[in-house]
Amino acid sequence: MYPGGNVPIKGIRPDKNVPSTSWFWYNYEMKARINDTISWLTENDFDLVMLYFDNPDEWLHIYGIDHPESIKKLQEVDEAIGYLFDVIAERQLEDIINVIIASDHGHINQQQWKHVCLYDYINESDVDFIIADYGPTFQLVPNDGKLDEIYNALKTAHPALTVYKKEDIPDRLHYGKSDRVLPIFGLVDPGWHLHTRIGENDTDYAGSAHGYDNQWMIMKSSFYARGPFFRENYASSPIESVDIYPLMCEILGLDPAPNNGSRGRYVDMIASTGDATGVHSAVGRGGWLTCAFINLLVSSVVFLEYAK
Repeated sequence: MYPGGNVPIKGIRPDKNVPSTSWFWYNYEMKARINDTISWLTENDFDLVMLYFDNPDEWLHIYGIDHPESIKKLQEVDEAIGYLFDVIAERQLEDIINVIIASDHGHINQQQWKHVCLYDYINESDVDFIIADYGPTFQLVPNDGKLDEIYNALKTAHPALTVYKKEDIPDRLHYGKSDRVLPIFGLVDPGWHLHTRIGENDTDYAGSAHGYDNQWMIMKSSFYARGPFFRENYASSPIESVDIYPLMCEILGLDPAPNNGSRGRYVDMIASTGDATGVHSAVGRGGWLTCAFINLLVSSVVFLEYAK
């Protein structure tokens, strides 16, 4: 149920695919998604299921963090997670299912008066191609001979705007090496809007957003885990999102593909410090892992099954 999950990887698709369509978002209720997930794990013997919750992210974008409609959606998601654990307990699956709940980003309200407009500082005629007006980042290709002029103008244009030449993008962003990244890249501080120019509706925006620099605490994601693989009532040191993949592989008893994750960042949360086989034998029976990828609090849940 994860967006993009219907794309074949090395020619392989999931055994069960729920496409990310408008029907999915508006008609596939969270409890139904949970019931289907448990059924696939117990009756179809699936090894991995991704259960996606599109809220509260969607409502936060529309209304903002503090709006009653957003709070209502947060409560609905909270109830759905509670329902998930209730079903696991009722089915007596607590000893074989692990749940991971993880978000991919935070959220922050955008202030209506906080706007940065690129064409207030550079000439549109000097720009060959630009990607902007969608989120807090932009990229552009200057016309020949205009790179330094545009860069120098934008670099000092506004205190909430940070601009890099491609080769100077910080390594911590893991971004500048791609062929798809254009010669000039920039982003605004959390809470600010970024435009080429302000449209007639741009000053009437009341929602929240993400995609800002992940060094800001407000953009940090969340990670929760529960089940026989994990220690109970343990507050882990922060891990990186890339650590979740090798963690999942370890629970499944799979050799991970090359990745940037680190076992050293998550090993302390494991109930047994032994290898995956040791953890399985400690459980005493086959088991599943449930992971959830969440926007702010919840946006998706992933289930994994122990190798049997």
